[in-house]
Amino acid sequence: MIKIIKTDGGNRSILLEITNLTKEQLLEVTKELYKNGGSTCSCGQYAMVCFGKSSRNYDNMVELMEDLQKKYVGADIFIKEQRENATKEGVVVSTTTEFSKVDVPLCEVAQMYFYDRPTAPFTASIWTDPTYGGTSFKMDSIDDYGWISRTDKFLEPEEVKKIMLGYIAQIPEDGASEENWKAYFCDRYGFDFDTLC
Repeated sequence: MIKIIKTDGGNRSILLEITNLTKEQLLEVTKELYKNGGSTCSCGQYAMVCFGKSSRNYDNMVELMEDLQKKYVGADIFIKEQRENATKEGVVVSTTTEFSKVDVPLCEVAQMYFYDRPTAPFTASIWTDPTYGGTSFKMDSIDDYGWISRTDKFLEPEEVKKIMLGYIAQIPEDGASEENWKAYFCDRYGFDFDTLC
């Protein structure tokens, strides 16, 4: 993941958080930073990129970093936990697969329902219970509000990741909305919809 923490046009600097990238991906990012005239200093997962007096290089790099944020968001979607749910006798009756959470931007209207937060965590899970199981996608909040869409199919983890990436890629510039969520999960995939409240 590459996340822009702060841009400062006056000082022509960009503060980045870089996590979960492979060595090859990190090398690509580093090459782009130096190719565009930036000098960097790093501390753990954070990197400060400075451009001196070059406003053109700074503007180009802000645009490039925004593109790279979108490109590497997939690095943050992974299986966080897998559990087997068994009877007292040890017979496995179902499994639960939980995916990592990815913060996505919310539109202004949605922010009111998510306690005025600019972003909300987006995640998915697969529960293989034969009666009540299925795959669900959830946009959660700090309390008990959120959006959820589910299907009774037990989707494969790679398919879940593909759907999550597809959702993130199509979020409008002004942020995620309930209407946009329904258009993607309900209209496109035929999943159901409910609010968590």
